[in-house]
Amino acid sequence: MKKFRSKWLGMPIAGKTQLFVSVLLIVMVAALAASMFVMNHSMERTGDILTDISRCSGAMSAMQEETAGFASYVKSPTPENAEKLQASAAKAHAAILALPYDYESIGAERYGKTWNIRNSYDNYEAARDEFTRMDTEAIGYVGKLYRVYDMQAYLSEYIQSLQQITVREESDEYALIYPLLQSAPYILLLISIAGLLLVVGFARTFSAALVDPLKKLAAAAGRMARGDYGERDVQVENRDELGELVTAFNSMRASTKENIETLKENQILSEKLHEEELSRVRTEKELDTARLDLLQSQINPHFLFNTLNTISGMAELEDADTTDQMIRSLSTIFRYNLHPTEQFIALSQELKVVEDYLYLQKMRFGERLTYRINVRDDVQPDNVMLPVFLLQPIVENAVTHGVTRKEEGGVVSLTVWMDHGNILITVEDTGTGVPKEKLEGIRRAIARPEGDAIDSDDLLQAGQAEAVRGTHVHEAELPEQGGGHKRMVGIGLGNVAKRIHRIYRNGEITIDSKEGTGTIVTLTLPQDENFESDADASLPNCHRCHKRPR
Repeated sequence: MKKFRSKWLGMPIAGKTQLFVSVLLIVMVAALAASMFVMNHSMERTGDILTDISRCSGAMSAMQEETAGFASYVKSPTPENAEKLQASAAKAHAAILALPYDYESIGAERYGKTWNIRNSYDNYEAARDEFTRMDTEAIGYVGKLYRVYDMQAYLSEYIQSLQQITVREESDEYALIYPLLQSAPYILLLISIAGLLLVVGFARTFSAALVDPLKKLAAAAGRMARGDYGERDVQVENRDELGELVTAFNSMRASTKENIETLKENQILSEKLHEEELSRVRTEKELDTARLDLLQSQINPHFLFNTLNTISGMAELEDADTTDQMIRSLSTIFRYNLHPTEQFIALSQELKVVEDYLYLQKMRFGERLTYRINVRDDVQPDNVMLPVFLLQPIVENAVTHGVTRKEEGGVVSLTVWMDHGNILITVEDTGTGVPKEKLEGIRRAIARPEGDAIDSDDLLQAGQAEAVRGTHVHEAELPEQGGGHKRMVGIGLGNVAKRIHRIYRNGEITIDSKEGTGTIVTLTLPQDENFESDADASLPNCHRCHKRPR
């Protein structure tokens, strides 16, 4: 069966068609031949039975006709009666010779009777002919006549006996074939049904080999027309022309799908390139603006710094110590702002700027502000390097948005210590704190490890415009899709987080706060790894590293 199926699937369509037609013709011819065989066999046996009986009856009739003719001739031996007797005798002789005489066909009993009839008829025929040649006046005429009559009676008796035996035996034979005759229509019906089932089964096989692959191809083509190219090929077992067609269709589908995906990828790439080009143009504009701002920031602070030095000198001459100290602190902050190109600075210098800033705020808010700076003994501030302007924005947030918003004021504490090769810096205030739902938004924004930007949208959604506003990066307009702008948003804390994530591979910034109690911001700055400069970190794929000095 497997071999036939394999050959069938590999056979060309023309071969399949020819085989199907051949099988159909063979089935039809076989059914017709079987029907004819059954009918012929039944009719032939019935015909043989009727023929045998008819021959026996014919022999009996011919013998009776000859007997009647002989009697007429005896009464009146005219030439006319003699001619009739001769004709009836010839007929009787032919009828007797026509009786079945095949031992295999008629059996021993009928064969014996027929043999007796034939021999007796020969003897009778000799006696009859001898009598017809005698003269009526001849001696022994009457004796010969009665001898012929006796022989005629014996022949009639023999023929009648043969007829009875024949009728009996042929009736038995007919009784045997009668059921076959009776069931012949049903046999023919069964043969027809068997042939029909064979044709139907072969037709289904033929259909499965031709129609089913076409249906699958039509369904797959319909899906392709709707834009569904699918993941699986059309599967057929044919190795004929339809199999080749399906293979070509699958190749075409895969090529079309690949081309469409390539077009989509090219479109996406083109859109990305367009967006990058727009971003580059915006960056160049922002860079030009930043250069102008930098030039202005260098001119104005220089003028103010020189002016403050003059005022400080006059305050010292006038013995105004507090005024002199405030001017010196402010001057230190301006000088710190004028760092030309250094991206990293000693921790001691950063703490000095923070201390001067807190001193000035202390002078402003008086008893409402208390501050503490604590550097533990395991830290050497002069030997610890960190990015510029890293602490001051956080301290400014603590003062501006924490302590000074409480009527009674509060405390700002800055603590520095070493823990397992990391510098830990905490800025803690006892201010108003941050509501829980807004705090989660800030944490999501500053905890992102991607290096290129802190998501200011998260800060905006958390409503922390003021909670994260710093001094050095105050407010920025964030471009909105469609060419518009979102509202002003502060990104001071976000800028610090962004720089830490860019410079330190394992650096972290965390914030904890409780509304009405205060806020703690913790910086983790690893000191046992190379780190990138802030300038380099702003450039993608730039890895110019600076070893931390010891």
